[in-house]
Amino acid sequence: MRWISWLILGWATLSTASQPQLTPPFPTNDDPSNQIRFSNEAEADAARDALIQYIWDGGLPTSVPIVHADIALPPNFDDAQNIPWTLDPTLYTRIDWLQAWVADWDFFQNTLLIHPTLVNGNNQRLVIVHQGHVNWDQGLAAGIQETIEAVLAEGYTVAAHQMAAAGWGMIPFGDVSGNVPGHQGEIHWRNVGISAGIGVHESFMLNTGPCGGGWGFRLFLDDIIQTVNYWTSLPGSGPVSMVGTSGGGWSTHMAAAIDPRITLSVPVAGAAPLYHKNVSPGSVGDYEQFWVPLFDEDIDEIGEGGGVATWLEVFALGGYGEDRRQIMVTNLNEGCCFGGTFPDSFENIVAAAVTGLGGGAWEHEYDPSNLHQINPNTIDEILLPALIALPEPPRALAQLAGLLGLSLLHRWKRRSRRPREES
Repeated sequence: MRWISWLILGWATLSTASQPQLTPPFPTNDDPSNQIRFSNEAEADAARDALIQYIWDGGLPTSVPIVHADIALPPNFDDAQNIPWTLDPTLYTRIDWLQAWVADWDFFQNTLLIHPTLVNGNNQRLVIVHQGHVNWDQGLAAGIQETIEAVLAEGYTVAAHQMAAAGWGMIPFGDVSGNVPGHQGEIHWRNVGISAGIGVHESFMLNTGPCGGGWGFRLFLDDIIQTVNYWTSLPGSGPVSMVGTSGGGWSTHMAAAIDPRITLSVPVAGAAPLYHKNVSPGSVGDYEQFWVPLFDEDIDEIGEGGGVATWLEVFALGGYGEDRRQIMVTNLNEGCCFGGTFPDSFENIVAAAVTGLGGGAWEHEYDPSNLHQINPNTIDEILLPALIALPEPPRALAQLAGLLGLSLLHRWKRRSRRPREES
């Protein structure tokens, strides 16, 4: 029940008096036309650098390697791990389990790197598919399995992610000790279950880094950055794209804003500005969604004030850059969170801001569904066409020309197996 969430949130704030106040109403000027504080490339680059430095004071960790990258999962992985999903085995040849070491702490995150059966040049492209918060026993829920299978069917390589301490993405141990320099507290989990506080993300934000700092965001983003690091280190690797829903949509917004190597991003039902959260309790989310020192929108008429990056600035940075594109998707009729027509208040503002920067593109689309997930319409009408529209890696052109007929046939067979939902 929502009132219980407010009580928990209020208790967390009262118990951490030295922390910034993080209960609604959140600080905002209620003016989306005055929440993007950059108007040229130099200012946008500086805004991205400030966001990166807020999270990683040493800069974006593009040289940090994956800890383990050569762990091939057995064919019976689903049954052995008691995970209730079954990817179509004809669509992939191998799944590798990558392990990222988060923030130089004793926290580790899992990623499933899935290699497609179809070889048509798209194999050189990586599509990160981020599930967000889903329990272990729910498998690849929220439209994630359908998304992965659709992308594999086109020949793309997939990296499947979950949020920190969620489901199969969690390695069952972790430690940020109180004696780590700069830390305010400590968070732990060990072996079985999750200890008190780890299941609510305020512990990540309140117990790491300096008061009001952004170190806690590393727990959500380091595994994504390290996956991109690993992929771009491989010979012949091509562009990186990302799609996610709910907490995975939030992760897609944030990762695309900070890492220009993600050229196409499709965040689904994952974020909203603070001014919308003030009137939509279902869209408030966890602490990383409304961390005031970062997202503060209380900007005055001359552009002063506010946090490190407002949500509208995060949106714009996700599409800004040479050959970059972001398509934000809202499930119009869903009743959970981030539904409805609230993007009407900012979509033209953000799109115009990115266009004015001279590089990149930003768009918004509505999916008519009432489900909080990546829906078939988003997969077929938004994600796949956007992937196809990306510039081809040079080496892929000759391969694609020879195998185009096979790819189209494979796609037709997949669509014929799944009747389109009526909107």
